[in-house]
Amino acid sequence: MVKQAEGSFNKIFLLTFDNDTTLIAKIPCPLVAPRHLCTASEVATMDYARTILGLPVPRVLSWSADADASEVGTDYIVMEHMPGVQLHKRLNKPGFENADFVDQLVSLELQFTRYRFSQIGSLFYKEDVSSELQQRPLYAEPEGIEGAGSDRFRIGPCVDWDIWRGERSRLNADRGPWPDTLSYIRAIVEIEKQWLSTLPCHANPVTHFVVPAVGMHPRRMSVFLTTFLLSYQFPRTSSVAQCFGTSIFTHPTSSSLARARPIL
Repeated sequence: MVKQAEGSFNKIFLLTFDNDTTLIAKIPCPLVAPRHLCTASEVATMDYARTILGLPVPRVLSWSADADASEVGTDYIVMEHMPGVQLHKRLNKPGFENADFVDQLVSLELQFTRYRFSQIGSLFYKEDVSSELQQRPLYAEPEGIEGAGSDRFRIGPCVDWDIWRGERSRLNADRGPWPDTLSYIRAIVEIEKQWLSTLPCHANPVTHFVVPAVGMHPRRMSVFLTTFLLSYQFPRTSSVAQCFGTSIFTHPTSSSLARARPIL
């Protein structure tokens, strides 16, 4: 077993067996929250990407989202070791065709738009969400869609780190799934406002926000967020609201851990 990489969120190990078979083991770092939801969603998302969208994603062979019940004492994912060369080793090197690469990338991402989801959140196996969420359809227009994972997958709570990081994970907040883009925006803003209310008056949100308003007092930041939210208070029935966003399979980095999120 050789450690291949370690970042802020995961440790990656290459496992080599006696018959020269190689697998990848992935273990989340303490920074990941909520670990059980993140692991369960990642496995389901990889399965969906591979079996429903036909994307070149490793097949998961074994996994556990329950650290206490796991024999290794932590959440883990064991998956196939995909052959190939890391992009950074080929990009902009002699012989590398940028146009061909872009064409391949676009063709892959076009698969993301094949289906419209019924809600905004993260993908899970049906059995890993509450009974209430199990009753909701996977797709926005389930009629006419035969199979396509509608019997195996569901949309559950959003596991994006931005709404769980730090003390936010302790908040009793709405983390989805949300029925529409406006609900999604309102929930994200309310999480930030609730988190800001827990800070002491002298705290500087610059140390906590990814894209902060420089030097802004927590109370002023909360007012700013309220003003931002009010700018989206147009009627839900308007044509603007209907066209504001569509929930598709997407992720900012186009990684295997994707979300059912709005594309704006």
